[in-house]
Amino acid sequence: MSASATPVSRQSREQTAFHGPCRLLAQVSGGTAISPYVTTARMGRQSGRARGAKKGAMATQMQNRRLGRSGLKVSVLSFGSWVSFGPQLDVENGAACMEAAYDAGVNYFDNAEVYSGGKSEQIMGDIIADLGWERHSYVISSKFMFGVHDGVNTRNTLNRKYLLEAIEPSLERLGLEHLDLVFCHRPDPETPIEETVWAMSDIISAGYAHYWGASEWPADDIRAAWE
Repeated sequence: MSASATPVSRQSREQTAFHGPCRLLAQVSGGTAISPYVTTARMGRQSGRARGAKKGAMATQMQNRRLGRSGLKVSVLSFGSWVSFGPQLDVENGAACMEAAYDAGVNYFDNAEVYSGGKSEQIMGDIIADLGWERHSYVISSKFMFGVHDGVNTRNTLNRKYLLEAIEPSLERLGLEHLDLVFCHRPDPETPIEETVWAMSDIISAGYAHYWGASEWPADDIRAAWE
């Protein structure tokens, strides 16, 4: 099967989501997510009306969008934990941030195995448990590629061995039975894309995640995964 892939923008980090074995769903660009204020279409450029709104009040409710052609809906703004959970924020402070985001309508929370050597996933999992969120009320993702253990098959790779052995420890740190979305954090030129697609498809089939995708992959790699 062949299909054209949308070119990847070099101006912003792109995450491309797949479902099942290798079906292209969407590109979720961190550079084009709109403000929760309907009065502006660009982040950080609120209208006078929005700036004059009562402090702490939203001009409108958080908007949600389908993840590409899937039926999954995510908030246009997400909460990520890179360079914050662990080095800067502990469970108490992280919980205050996540609760504020959740109360504002954010339903998508992102993490990665490599963030703080796994500690970021642990903190986020502890926070979710402490806040008592219902599993159906949020979408959570994590990313794999850089690894947390030293070794030829555990660092900077997307080979089948690494991926299938990394998913369960990630779930344990997060305290979850499954992730909604798993990403290949970067491309791996040394592993055949067919092998990576095979492994990610098996992760979906095993019930460890609902969707899988790619972060910062070049367009040629996305097309190859599709085909």
